[in-house]
Amino acid sequence: MSEDGNVAAARFALDPLLEAVRARSTGIDSHIHGELHWRTVGANGLWVARSVDGVDTEVVFLFALLHDTMRLNDGHDPQHGRRAAAFAGELHAEG
Repeated sequence: MSEDGNVAAARFALDPLLEAVRARSTGIDSHIHGELHWRTVGANGLWVARSVDGVDTEVVFLFALLHDTMRLNDGHDPQHGRRAAAFAGELHAEG
């Protein structure tokens, strides 16, 4: 498959994941921990990953996307990571 084909296939596979995360996130509209924050974390993580050998950029991307999706608020929420991990497991189980 060509590089363009790989990119197209990746985007096709990514769309359902993004739709599911946007639909089910508890804080997508947050000005602090919402979608703009996820994008910023992803961009910064991928920027750092370029300078480190062996980094799995899919893991970096998925962390950025999912890490704050299940926050109950923008303040103290020590269990948000556990909820995000459970959400990641649900998404994986759903395919």
